[in-house]
Amino acid sequence: MAKKAKTNITQMKFEAIEKLVSLGITTEEQLKALTPKEVLANESLSFKEVELIGQLQECVNENLLFSFLTADMTVTTEESKPEKPTKKKKADSEVITDGE
Repeated sequence: MAKKAKTNITQMKFEAIEKLVSLGITTEEQLKALTPKEVLANESLSFKEVELIGQLQECVNENLLFSFLTADMTVTTEESKPEKPTKKKKADSEVITDGE
């Protein structure tokens, strides 16, 4: 049985871009306008390619296209977490008496 050649991440990124081009997506504006539903409707894309296309869209939005192509990076967007409510400290000027 012949072994399948291992594809590195950079090759996978270029293959995903080639598939986008074959679908008629040739500009950043078209890529930005591509919805997840449209991506998933294409049966020729693997799950990994769909994931890479999502990362590519994020990188284009962040002007990091070259970084996407040359590095094993993904863009992670951090959502701000709501601050936990803290207990209010007693005022320093509060006087505690012993009932006198």
